[in-house]
Amino acid sequence: MKPLRRRLLAMVVLSLMTSCTSSASSFTPPTVLALAKPIRLSGRPFAFGAAAHSIWVITNGASRQSQLWRVPAHSDHVLGRPESLPLHASIWTVMVGDGRMLWIAAGRNLGKSGSKDRGVLVEFDPSRRKVVSRTPIPSRPTAIAVIRHDVWIGIEGTKLGRGKLIRVDASTGQVMHTVRGLDFPDVIAPGPTGLWVSG
Repeated sequence: MKPLRRRLLAMVVLSLMTSCTSSASSFTPPTVLALAKPIRLSGRPFAFGAAAHSIWVITNGASRQSQLWRVPAHSDHVLGRPESLPLHASIWTVMVGDGRMLWIAAGRNLGKSGSKDRGVLVEFDPSRRKVVSRTPIPSRPTAIAVIRHDVWIGIEGTKLGRGKLIRVDASTGQVMHTVRGLDFPDVIAPGPTGLWVSG
């Protein structure tokens, strides 16, 4: 076999191997969709989440009243008027959707001597546009995830090793378990055999 034919044969084999590998893989590169125009909201955005085929954004205006805005999927505009939320949004606000409900963890430092930080976990039903439940939690939530019908919330500690990971039963809103001794749990994700927390 001549050298040129060997090179062509090697290219054909490599092409076949690449096509087989790509067909066996389930990975699909993400597609970036450009918006026709920027979406303008009143107030400062603090948290984002997806539920009920929409993107939801929490903003905090000058009145310190939190507002929840809805942007439908594949849209470049806000739908309807924002909903007022029973919380004071701040940098300590995280939100996640489980496809049906929105879970919002928010907290604020009162800044008073001897006072404790206050936080709340809010369950919001997008279809009814209504707050379903409120669960008291420590302040300064840094991460949130819904895994197997449980809501996991990362709480930053005031000192190293004082952070927490809280497990809340999504069906009852009760705090079921607390993991202590973390530094800054800012990412929570499910794994094949357990829960992954980065901090």
